[in-house]
Amino acid sequence: MKHLLDDNRSVALNRHSKLVKRFNRDKLLFKDYKKIIDDYSKENIIESVIETPKLQGSPPTFYLPHTCVKRLDKTTMKIRIVFDGSSHGENQLSLNDCLNSGVKLNPDLLELILKFRENLIAYTADIEKAFLQIELHEQDRDVARFVWTENLNDYDPKNLQEYRLTRVLFGLISSPFMLAATIRHHLKKYKDKFPDTAMIVESSLYVDDFISGQENVDKALQTSLESVEIFKEAGLSLRKWHTNSKELERFWIENKVPVEKFNCLSDEEVVPLKVLGICWDKKRG
Repeated sequence: MKHLLDDNRSVALNRHSKLVKRFNRDKLLFKDYKKIIDDYSKENIIESVIETPKLQGSPPTFYLPHTCVKRLDKTTMKIRIVFDGSSHGENQLSLNDCLNSGVKLNPDLLELILKFRENLIAYTADIEKAFLQIELHEQDRDVARFVWTENLNDYDPKNLQEYRLTRVLFGLISSPFMLAATIRHHLKKYKDKFPDTAMIVESSLYVDDFISGQENVDKALQTSLESVEIFKEAGLSLRKWHTNSKELERFWIENKVPVEKFNCLSDEEVVPLKVLGICWDKKRG
C-alpha cells in the first residue's frame, strides 16, 4: 500500500518548527537530542538523503515527524527519540495506515505477568536498541525520512538536513511483529543446543522485555547465561538484568552478565523497578 502514501513533508516541517522552538527554550534538551542523532549517524542507523530525479514508478517519499519522551533514572533524565508513524495530512493516509501489523507473536500480557512470579527466583532483562538492530530494505527507506537542523538561531525550513532511517523503528505497527519474527528465527537455531532455554525465551519475551523465573539459582543462572549467548549470536544484547536473588546477582557479576549498574539488591535506596508497567520490589521477593 506504499503507493497510496502522499508526500507529507509540509506536515513534518510544521512539527519540526515546533520542536525547534522547544529546543530554544531548553538548550540541554537540544544537546541530548543532537547527541542521539549524531550517534545514529555514526552507527549507520540513519543516512543522509541523496536526491535523485523522480522517475515514473519510483518509490514514494514520506516524512516522519519526531519528538522525544523523557525518562527519569536514578540520577539523570534520559530521553528517547520517537518517530510518529501515525502522522498524516488532512484526508491523507499515515504510514501506519499502509502497513500490516502481522500476526500476534507476543504472549498474553496478563498471563506473562502472572507466570513471572510463579517461581522462587525471578529475573528480568531487556534487549538494547532492539528495533534498531533490524535493517530496513533499501527500497523501503524513503518512507522513513525525517528532517533535522542544528541551526537554532537562524532556522530556515528551506535549508534543513534530510535523513532516512535504515533500521526498523519503534512507533510503526509492523515493528513488534518484525522483531518477534526475527528473534524466533534465531531461536530455532538453538532448539537442539539449548532446547529448554529457547522455549523459555520464546514464551517469556514481550517485545523487547525478557521476564522469567526458575525454581532455583542454578537453573536461573544456566537459563540467563544461555539466553545471553543466543542473543549475542543474533547481534542483540540482553542487558539491565535484575533479580530478587543476591546469590544469582553475584554469579551474574562473576560471569560478566550486564547487571543494571544501579538498582542492585545492595543499594540502600532503590528506584522503583517496573516490569511491564507494574512496580516490582525485588527486596521483598
